[in-house]
Amino acid sequence: MSDELTDRNARLRRIHVCGHTPSKPVDNTERLVHSINHADLTIVFVQAHNVSTLLSLSPKLPTLKIIVAIDEISAASKELLDAWSQQRKIRVMTLAECK
Repeated sequence: MSDELTDRNARLRRIHVCGHTPSKPVDNTERLVHSINHADLTIVFVQAHNVSTLLSLSPKLPTLKIIVAIDEISAASKELLDAWSQQRKIRVMTLAECK
C-alpha cells in the first residue's frame, strides 16, 4: 500500500521515482550514492530501517535534503533521527507527515 501511495504521489507531482532495493546494503552503498547523486535527488522515499543508512551516507549526498520513511517510526527513534538529521542538515519525515 505504501509503495502505491508513493508512486501515485510522485506521479501527481511529476517526480521521478528511482527504485532501489538493496539485497546487501553494505555492498550496495556506493551504488546507492551514485544513483542518488546521478539523479540529483533532493528527496527520497525509503523504508524506515534505511533512514539511518542514508543519514550516515549524507556527507556523500550533497543534493539530498529530505528523507521520507514510508513506514511508521517509533517516537523514540524519530527523536533520535531528528537530532541526527539536524546535524546533517537533512529533514526526516514519515509518509503520514507528508499529508
